[in-house]
This record gives sequence, C-alpha cells and structure tokens, in this order.
Amino acid sequence: METFDHRSRRGDLRGGLKRAQAFVYRFTMWSTEFALPSSCAHSLGMATIVLTVSYFFSLRLLLYRHCSLLEAFMHTPYTYAVAGLHCASGKRDVLQYFAESGLQRDSYNQVYISIPLPVRLNLIEKLKKYGNCRGLFEMTHYDFLRRDNSAAIQDGGPSAAGQVDHLNLSEISASDMAALVSSVLAAGASPMVDNEENEGVRTSFQCRRAFFDALDIIQNNNRGGVRTALLRGLNMLRQVVAQWPSICSRQAKYIRDRKMYNTLCGENGSFRITVLHGVINSVIYSAGVLRRLALFVLQIIHHKCSSREAGRSPLPYIICCRIPSGNYLCVGVMPTSVSKGTRDRR
Repeated sequence: METFDHRSRRGDLRGGLKRAQAFVYRFTMWSTEFALPSSCAHSLGMATIVLTVSYFFSLRLLLYRHCSLLEAFMHTPYTYAVAGLHCASGKRDVLQYFAESGLQRDSYNQVYISIPLPVRLNLIEKLKKYGNCRGLFEMTHYDFLRRDNSAAIQDGGPSAAGQVDHLNLSEISASDMAALVSSVLAAGASPMVDNEENEGVRTSFQCRRAFFDALDIIQNNNRGGVRTALLRGLNMLRQVVAQWPSICSRQAKYIRDRKMYNTLCGENGSFRITVLHGVINSVIYSAGVLRRLALFVLQIIHHKCSSREAGRSPLPYIICCRIPSGNYLCVGVMPTSVSKGTRDRR
C-alpha cells in the first residue's frame, strides 16, 4: 500500500488533493493491512533502495483475544467486507454463522478469553466448516484464528464492556501489537489547535512523547501503558468502522471516481475520492487513523468490486477530512497492482 498525508492550508482542499494525487503516482510503499492474493508482491521504495515483500494469506481477527468475537468481526476489514456487515442482512448472517458454529449469544458478545474453554477448543473447526458455506474462505487458514489451549478462564467471565484486568495482556500477537503502537503514535499527531504557529510546537512535543510511549510498550517497560494503548486501539478501530455509513452518505459525497490531473502525471489516470466535511469523533483527526480508514474502505472495495468489475478494483483511493482548524487532512492509498505497474513504467 502507498500512503500520503498532507495538511493543506485553511480551506485549500484543492492544494492538498493535488499533492495527494501526485504522491499516489510517485512513490511506492506497502502495508500488510490490505490483503491481496498470495501471488502479489508489496514493495517499499525509498530513494534508491527498493525492498519487495511477498506474503500469503495469514489474516488474524484484529484484537480478537482482547474484545468480543462479534466486535472482532466488525473491525477486521476482511470479515466486515466479505460477510457484508455494512448492511443489516450481513449482520443477521454473521449471527446465524455464530449459531451454526455452536456459539451462544452470551459467548460471542463477551471478551473472547472468557468464552468457556470447551467452546474455544472446538471453535476453529466450526468456523472453518461453516465459513466455507458463507464465502469466508480465509477462515480455513490455521493462523486466522489459532487454536487456544489456555485454561486461564474456563467459566463465564466479564462482559466486553467490562474489566480491563481480563483483557489478556499477557499474550498479544504481532498484528495486535502493531494496532496498539499505531494508536499510541496517532494520539500524538492529532491536529486540534487552531493557532498554526503554536500547533507545530505542540505537535512536536506530543509526537516525541507518543514515540517514547510506544517504545516503552514495545520494550515491555510499561504494562499500564499497554492496557491504555489496547483500549485506545479498540476505540480507534470502532471509530474507523463507524465512519463507513458516513462515507456512503450524501455528507461525504459518496465514493467518487475522478480523473487525475494531466499536469501531475504523464497520463490521464483514474482514482477514487471521498471528502468528509464533518466528523463527530476527534479520533479521526489523525493521519494514522485516517490512513487506517482509507485502507479499511479500500479493502471493502477490493472484495466487493473485484469479482464483478475487475477494471475498477485497482484504482487509488484518496480520503480528505476537514479538521476543526478549517484545514483538510488528505490521505491517499493505492493497491499493489497499481503501484507495481507505476514503478515498472518509470
């Protein structure tokens, strides 16, 4: 994936958009948050160094061991897109899927680690069996939901709204840790100050503090910080999912297909764009969180459009969000197939 963020001057959405469009066609980066078929290669281009990384399907439910199973399905892009959780019928199908897998309502609505041990031990086989019938083919991968032999909590436990002492902080996967660290770094980069002269000083201080907080979490020097980052990460994922209805509404002007400016690239290429003129939750006012939202939307587009309209799926996607100061924060992402073709033409 390729990402770009730019804070344009007050009201200058066009300026920020032009820079985002230019960036989308000039650099190549990658992200494991957007899953493509295993034959795809993801490249990171910086200066003259090019690193190519290939990987296979190994998606995990994001933070599923630290929240309810239903919520993990909601904020994981793959399950949200393929299961159709953006509509009421998709939610009903997922609940039926859980019922077929032998999960009671109180099981998939509570923290995963609190689900009775016998249910957890048989869960992966049940999800595989009934997932194939519903198009969730990646559920058959062993790493998607690994076997849990832990006997820490065998009986019913706290609810998902409940106590942070049962968030299973002793075992965190690499993808979950990436979400935690991203949430900490994003907290130090939210543009909330109207005064542009003081904003740089405040942002610099908060970014440094966020960096060292993230470093402490990685080095396991602050267990309380891990708990705070986990709750913040869960809130970040919830807010990303909560923006999807707005992106599909008139307020966001839908997901528009546009043409690239001829002055910015050698050919007239297409892209997709969404403009959010107002966001209720301030969590979105961060380049890192907005990037995750853009990748979340691109994942849904990939799974919803690629099977029907192969020509529409690989378009770059730009999302612009108006922040309280009146500026627009613009982030651009692109599928690997587009970035690879662009690199080959240079």
